[in-house]
Amino acid sequence: MNLYISTYLATYRLDLCERLSRDYGFAIYHYYGADVPKDVEPFLGAYTFENHRLPVKKVLGKTYAAGLQDLLSRLRPSVVFIQEFSLITLQLLLLRRKFGFRLVSICDDNVDMIAGNDFSRIHRLARRWVPRLLDDLILTTPEAVAWYQSRFGKGRLMPLLPDESLYRARLKGTIPAALRFRQEVGAEGKRLILFVGRLVPEKNLPVLLQACATLRQEACLAVVGTGPMAQEWQRDAEGFHFVGARYGLDVLACYQAADVLVLPSIQEAYGAVVGEALMAGCPAVVSERAGSHVLIQEGSNGGVFSPSDPSALAAALRSVFSTFPAHDGSTLRKSLCFESFDRSFRRLMEDLNL
Repeated sequence: MNLYISTYLATYRLDLCERLSRDYGFAIYHYYGADVPKDVEPFLGAYTFENHRLPVKKVLGKTYAAGLQDLLSRLRPSVVFIQEFSLITLQLLLLRRKFGFRLVSICDDNVDMIAGNDFSRIHRLARRWVPRLLDDLILTTPEAVAWYQSRFGKGRLMPLLPDESLYRARLKGTIPAALRFRQEVGAEGKRLILFVGRLVPEKNLPVLLQACATLRQEACLAVVGTGPMAQEWQRDAEGFHFVGARYGLDVLACYQAADVLVLPSIQEAYGAVVGEALMAGCPAVVSERAGSHVLIQEGSNGGVFSPSDPSALAAALRSVFSTFPAHDGSTLRKSLCFESFDRSFRRLMEDLNL
């Protein structure tokens, strides 16, 4: 038996949970948020793993696992995968000697975060010491792997990608919804630029709005998501389409409908939407600060730009429009993702000697 503990059940981790459970005997546990988040619910029936809850409590606002020792006593895992450098990670480090498991952190650090653009000061401090105590780390970008290897001699690569066979099968069924979406946002005869994500300051949407304002004659913009900045940004975005949150297959339909996805973030650990769009055959233009920019091969599947420069973003979008033919959503495009979930997963397990 092995054990996977994560903050919450995320759509971009479902395929990993399935393969760990099915092929390597991992029990899957989460400890935050709803048992089944709204965006996960439409997909969960396609998976066989059981999603368990880890009982937790709070001390000084920090979450710790109240039932962790009992869980370890019952499961006796050989390997434990844990997310990031949390208080639960520290608990597991203390319990590792007693139970004898290998402890591996799944960490979303990218080089921009490592260079100082962190989400928290605590994480920055933890990065200096916790990796020394872990048995290994799973990271999402080659640059982060290189950094951790050079300092700690640890780090394995596993980019955030969906399982292509299941994902492409789902995508094929979204064509009718994709056609409706293009009509909804007025994309007839125009290129459709797509943003998918939380509407929070880090996503840097004003730069995208400025860039798209210079492309009104040939393109329209659809913004999929909700968040605290929605009202303010929508007020400053006349003529663009804010469609609110979409879940399940409706998000895949947006990728199927779009000519290009843009991720303009000024702070982004990875950005799973990029891999999802590329696998749907939708090119992506990605901020150089997002970890997922490593999936982009300029001229082949999109572009990378500085998130402080609207003109650079507009130029990258024009380059995509000149490289890729207009898409009307009616046909399934070939994947533009040069990485593979299956290949990456098998390589990871080999590297970890599992």
